[in-house]
Amino acid sequence: MYQNMIKTIIEFKKLQEELPKKITESKYKTSHFVKELGLTSATYYRKVSSNNFTTDEMLKIAELVDPKAFYKWKFEQEIKQAEAQIASGNYHTNEEVIAIIQSKIDASQ
Repeated sequence: MYQNMIKTIIEFKKLQEELPKKITESKYKTSHFVKELGLTSATYYRKVSSNNFTTDEMLKIAELVDPKAFYKWKFEQEIKQAEAQIASGNYHTNEEVIAIIQSKIDASQ
């Protein structure tokens, strides 16, 4: 268990260290990342130099650097989640969904 955790932490650290290069190699200017991350320029450059982006910021950077790959990954995660819900019986049939929608329409009238 701890070996997997240590491996994950080391991979995370490596990814943090590679981010500035990925950002530089992207087709976007630094100002785009600053704006999209909602950071001041000073905070952005401090985070770049100290490899100190949060996980949420790193996900946003991944989305900005390669949106196609990011949304493909996100879609794959949603499919896995849906498959798990179906396997556990946590879903509605088409008829049930229609009935739910119809009851909401009826209630709003």
